[in-house]
Amino acid sequence: MKALYYNAILGILLSFPSFLKAQIRPFEPLNPDRIFFKGKVVDTDNNALPKVSIYIPGSMRGTISDSNGNFYIDAKPKETLYFTYAGKEDAYRQLQEKDTTGFIVQMQPRIQRLKNVHVRKDKKIIEKGEPYEDDRDGTFELVYADAYFPDGEEALYKFFKENQQYPQEAFKQGEEGEVLIQFTIDEKGKATDPKILRSVSPMLDQEAKRLVLSMPAWKPARQRGLCVESTFILPVYFHIDIWKQYTE
Repeated sequence: MKALYYNAILGILLSFPSFLKAQIRPFEPLNPDRIFFKGKVVDTDNNALPKVSIYIPGSMRGTISDSNGNFYIDAKPKETLYFTYAGKEDAYRQLQEKDTTGFIVQMQPRIQRLKNVHVRKDKKIIEKGEPYEDDRDGTFELVYADAYFPDGEEALYKFFKENQQYPQEAFKQGEEGEVLIQFTIDEKGKATDPKILRSVSPMLDQEAKRLVLSMPAWKPARQRGLCVESTFILPVYFHIDIWKQYTE
């Protein structure tokens, strides 16, 4: 009985290194044609990106970056690694033998363009003639990918509808047009870093920034359970609608 017990323990101990080896290389066993490559994934500010999905298309080999953005993978020179991460453009790199000593992959932000927001103000003109019917539907749609506004697009429409303010001085001067604004939804869901990509006037630009920064918190994008930032572009149209009231 003791012999059987000791043989069982010995078998477990002998198999333990193989078990560890299987955990290090979970997708395919290492073969003589492949070698280990190591690298690091960062963003455009050189901050480490954790939990990046890294894989070789057409194979079962892949891994994820650790909390410092580092990773190891066994591959052949000339094979191509693909990198995917929420809120970032996909990246790829063809491996070279020198990459075994380490290399850096920098992932660019993926900018998601939202549909239009309209800020309108009416201007009434009294004229003689026949009245006409207005056929505007007064609606807009907002489409988003990774990060999203709580309660959906109707709630976002309601927020902009209730909070938009056409700058009075801009209205008096007849200023209107499209302001194109870029902003980031950070890891906490807060809108930050507004940048004007297309300007109309300082007053309308400032109102577009105010609208973006006053938004309630979004649900942030997530990468393997980790909250990450996302970048969006929002066109904000400022309209002065001319309403003609006809009198007989």
